[in-house]
Amino acid sequence: MSIDNATMDESWAQDVLRCHMCESPVPPLHCDICHIHLCKACVGEHLLDLSKEHKVVPFEKRGSAPKCSKHSTKLCELHCEQCNIPICTLCVSTGEHLGHKLVDFTLNSLETKKEILMKDLKELEKSIYPKYTEFASIIPIQKAYLTENSKKLTTAIGKHGEDLHREIDAIIQKLKSDLNETDSKHLAALTKQEEEIKRTTSEITQTIAELKTLLDSNDVSLVSAYKSRNDEFRRLPPELTVSLPSFTPQKINKEQLYQQFGSLSASSIKTKEHGYTMDSPGAESSPPDRPLIDVPRIITYIKTECKGLCCVSCLSDEDIWTCGDENIMRLYNLRGELVKSMKTKSGNLPRDIAVARSGDLVYTDEDDRTVNIVKNTQIQTVIRLQKWKPLYICTSSTGDLLVIMNSDGDEPAKVVRYSGSTEQQRIQYDDKGQPIYASGYLKYISENRNLDICVSDWEAGAVVVVNQAGKLRFTYTGPSSTTERSFYPRGITTDSQGRILTADRMSTLNVTMDENWAQDVLRCHLSDIPGSPVYCDICHIHLSIKKEILMKDLKELEKSIYPKYTEFASIIPIQKAYLTENSKKLTTAIDKHGEDLHREIDAIIQKLKSDLNEMDSKHLSALTKQEKEIKRTTSEMTKTIAELKKILPMIVGDEPTKVVRYSGFIEQQSIQYDDKGQPLYSSGDMKYISENRSLDICVSDWEADKNGQFLRYLREYNLQAPYGLCVDTKDNLFVAESSTISV
Repeated sequence: MSIDNATMDESWAQDVLRCHMCESPVPPLHCDICHIHLCKACVGEHLLDLSKEHKVVPFEKRGSAPKCSKHSTKLCELHCEQCNIPICTLCVSTGEHLGHKLVDFTLNSLETKKEILMKDLKELEKSIYPKYTEFASIIPIQKAYLTENSKKLTTAIGKHGEDLHREIDAIIQKLKSDLNETDSKHLAALTKQEEEIKRTTSEITQTIAELKTLLDSNDVSLVSAYKSRNDEFRRLPPELTVSLPSFTPQKINKEQLYQQFGSLSASSIKTKEHGYTMDSPGAESSPPDRPLIDVPRIITYIKTECKGLCCVSCLSDEDIWTCGDENIMRLYNLRGELVKSMKTKSGNLPRDIAVARSGDLVYTDEDDRTVNIVKNTQIQTVIRLQKWKPLYICTSSTGDLLVIMNSDGDEPAKVVRYSGSTEQQRIQYDDKGQPIYASGYLKYISENRNLDICVSDWEAGAVVVVNQAGKLRFTYTGPSSTTERSFYPRGITTDSQGRILTADRMSTLNVTMDENWAQDVLRCHLSDIPGSPVYCDICHIHLSIKKEILMKDLKELEKSIYPKYTEFASIIPIQKAYLTENSKKLTTAIDKHGEDLHREIDAIIQKLKSDLNEMDSKHLSALTKQEKEIKRTTSEMTKTIAELKKILPMIVGDEPTKVVRYSGFIEQQSIQYDDKGQPLYSSGDMKYISENRSLDICVSDWEADKNGQFLRYLREYNLQAPYGLCVDTKDNLFVAESSTISV
């Protein structure tokens, strides 16, 4: 080789690109199959070579159509989206991509790919990588905060435990103090009665001796001077039934230890009077005179289905009958559950309801002029009236029905007592022949413990009270301080104290009746014995047959009264011993329950600390794991940025709502899609958010729940239009439901 040729060869390497066929400089075309440069003049000749396919493209577009990886003589003209690879026509003919979505490869050209790469690069550099760097910087702070918070919580748990221990000790001391005070009162009452019985027993013994002496005597003056004391002795001392306090420890509730601690039941001494004696005097044996409270305490709230609810009557401590402006009477329990419903026999509205002593429901039918009783599922008419309409009704202590009724004419209203279907008594006029009650339809009736019949007469503006015999006792017309009518009584009832309570639009009537109301009867002027059979026309006094009286008194004292006093006296020491023994048992039970509570609190504290430690370990482990993941991902991102340099644009439009957590001004977390890439929340403005103590994030999504679905996972409740929501300390979720106006 000559030097000139060598020089030419070296300069050839630095020459411009030339056509491989004619060596023309700067050829504008390129064959991607043959990998040669071509000028326009040589393209036709090159394409005449039919031994293989040719793909001539502008020089700057060379390599845009890659060769098929399976068929080297073929260029890829299509892109399979399922397989995400370029393919040639021969690949299609083999059926390997049958059913796949194939796109013209020009749509996935190099330029399109470059745009995607640029977008990815921008997102990685400007958004993703800075976020990972931010997260990585936050994790050490979170770890430090977690440790510090754990120390604070441990201290708070310990302090709260000490507070609970002190509170329990105070409760125990209070219960014991209350128990001692109750025992002292009971023992004092028993001791007082014991002394009274001893004194009376001594007087009875002395009277028996005197009676025996008089029976053996013929001294008329001594016998005539005898004054019987049997009536006095017949008033037996009240039988003190000691209702001992009991301690009922409730099942320990870790959430509400103080409320669930338990309490002493109400303690009292009840007087059980005997049928043939007068009411017993003495404040010690009378039921406590409980004042009416200023602010009522609502025990329960029962929502009924009754239209125009106006009448209620207690069947028991757990069930009540109700009725209103419809022909159906309903029985509810205190939990608000409908137990039973009955339709009136005639289909008319019931005027009033009451519960008989048998437990059967009784109601008045004004339009049908009947009083009916419901036995199981059968309705029986017990009273049918003519020219009178039954209004309001109550049952008496003897089981009779007291019905207040109004006349079709001008007759004044009356109260009629029925025993079954038989009329027993009619109360309409006083001793002077004047009407007791005014005409009209607004009258309510009740019986107090003295067997007085109490009627609130709206038309008369008065509460009218008659005794069991129907004699007018008094009429109350409201406060005497005003001359104008200001008293409009409606519903009426009586309490255990004999007080009358009536509903008034201006005030509340509270009257206590005298329990010792009685009428005078004829009595012997010497012995004071009622029903004297003999009258002295000269002395104008009533007399009794003395000897018979003496014998009767003696017999009663020896056979009845004295043994009763002896019996009562023997019971009191037993009651005292039982009271003392019960007090010891209760004290032991209170102490034991207190110890159980102390142990439970210690267990709760230990469990809370253990849970806290376990939670901290999990959180630290999760943070450490995330820290490692972030470092690994950041490293991969750095490599990816070097290779791709692209970013994905933020899509704006119908993007679903998201929840974002911020720490100060720094975004910490974004919640928008689930694990399957589906939106968690719909688009729209009606959303409310809360967090429970388990750190769960709760959102009410109004727009997403128009078909009755709530929070995706509560479909069985069929909630409609959920709005605001909150979570209580027990993780119960409360949701305001707009369409039904309920929670």
